[in-house]
Amino acid sequence: MPLGSMPVPMPTGSLEAYVQTVNRFPMLSAEEERALA
Repeated sequence: MPLGSMPVPMPTGSLEAYVQTVNRFPMLSAEEERALA
């Protein structure tokens, strides 16, 4: 999914619900992180 079209996770309840929402999004690989730095 292109970065520009990713929805921003917003906390709407407990911390646990927020963490579950954030964990749905893929993590950057080390190479992707370096390329964006």
